[in-house]
Amino acid sequence: MPSREYYLKNKDKYKENSKKYYAKNKDKIKKNHKVNYLKNKDRINEVRIKNKYDITPQQLDNLYAEQNDSCKICNTHKDENITHKGVLCIDHSHDNYEIRGLLCGKCNTAIGLLNDDPEILTKAVEYLKTKGKFN
Repeated sequence: MPSREYYLKNKDKYKENSKKYYAKNKDKIKKNHKVNYLKNKDRINEVRIKNKYDITPQQLDNLYAEQNDSCKICNTHKDENITHKGVLCIDHSHDNYEIRGLLCGKCNTAIGLLNDDPEILTKAVEYLKTKGKFN
């Protein structure tokens, strides 16, 4: 019986055996994953970025060059970026994954926590400008 057929007929047994093996060899598996990741980090990131944002490493380099290696909102340089040292986040629309620019971790987190909503961001600006004294 081919292995795929065996797996489909014995899925629960297979999963149980996999869990047992992982529990028994967790440290070894994690170490191997880390070694593999470190060896292939650049390639893994290229593939991840290509799959998620549909851009090439060259296109990403061009974005960095256009923004002088700095956040599009606050101009923090990538090397000063506290949350993601040496890199900027690829900011994108969550509706269609269209890239808007590169942001430092703080700016990316801030607009994400405010649901990328311009109205909420505008109200937040007004709140700060009036020290909380607005309607």
